[in-house]
Amino acid sequence: MWGGRAAGTNTIRFGATHVRFTRNVFACSGAGAELDVAGDDAEVDRNEFRDKQAVGNMLSVTGKDGQVARRLRVHHNHFHDYANARGNGAETIRFGRSFFSMSRGDGLVEYNLFVRCLGENELISNKSGGNTYRYNTFLASPGTQLTLRHGNECVVYGNYFRGTDGLRIFGDRHRVFSNYFEGNTTGINLGNGGAEVADGAPLTSHDRPDDCVIAFNTLIDNQTHYRMGARKPVALGARRTTFAHNVLVGGGLAAKIDGPNTGAVWTGNLLWNTGGAGDLPADGGTTGDPRLVPDANGIRHLSPGSPAIDSAEGDFAFVTVDQDGQPRAGKKDKGADEYSAAPAVARPLTPADVGPASK
Repeated sequence: MWGGRAAGTNTIRFGATHVRFTRNVFACSGAGAELDVAGDDAEVDRNEFRDKQAVGNMLSVTGKDGQVARRLRVHHNHFHDYANARGNGAETIRFGRSFFSMSRGDGLVEYNLFVRCLGENELISNKSGGNTYRYNTFLASPGTQLTLRHGNECVVYGNYFRGTDGLRIFGDRHRVFSNYFEGNTTGINLGNGGAEVADGAPLTSHDRPDDCVIAFNTLIDNQTHYRMGARKPVALGARRTTFAHNVLVGGGLAAKIDGPNTGAVWTGNLLWNTGGAGDLPADGGTTGDPRLVPDANGIRHLSPGSPAIDSAEGDFAFVTVDQDGQPRAGKKDKGADEYSAAPAVARPLTPADVGPASK
């Protein structure tokens, strides 16, 4: 239990390698990070980070000399009850900083539970390249996002978002697939770029998203499923974004794009009972009931006769698993779920699955 220590004092220092923090409870007092990781090949697992109110990350990932900590694995942790700190720098996890954003972390953030994490709008702020976010559960954290704020070539898949502001994207060549978004204000927010880092803009910029792929996601009852917000005075929008084979059900507009979306590819999306297609072009999808049926835990899966089954066109070879981690091979189904006659009963993670008390 680290509750007796002040925030900002728990550190895996640069140069330390293969350090593990496991089965601890972090409830540190004051401003600063509960745990800062600067060394390579660290593991942070089965901890509880809780009840924070002051500015500072629950988990901060840093580094040295422009290189973020490498090959960090963060898994099976319970992050909860971070009150609104009313200031910048109150992310639950900050993976890097702007001055590390051109370095690759190749980190893995998986099987973590985030509940009532309201420190600021960026619940997770990714600020380095090559990181993977998979099989995490985000609940009851209105107005907050998993934000790919800086850095390139991150992968986001198999995550559950309920009662949040979804996922926000800046930077290049990200892949977002097999995620489940239900009951959020926004499902997926494609950032409206304010500058282009590849052309020499400051690393602190809102870098224009280029060549990102958003495919095979399920979006249900979000106020807006897919959007790009307006930006002033400079709005560069995004370039060459693929939005493909997503399933959008209920809620508000399918797409609301308030900025340039040059070279966008829209294909194979399936819409049902949304508040209208909005800016999703007529040839970017079809209308049909995907026949989603809730399982015992309320997670909706495809059922027999769904037009989503075996109907996705194109290779998308990187989409190898569905929202439950089940394999996807051959002819893929649209949306996050790959139909199975005997599907695994999926559920968002619970406190029993994570933190010090988990197995």
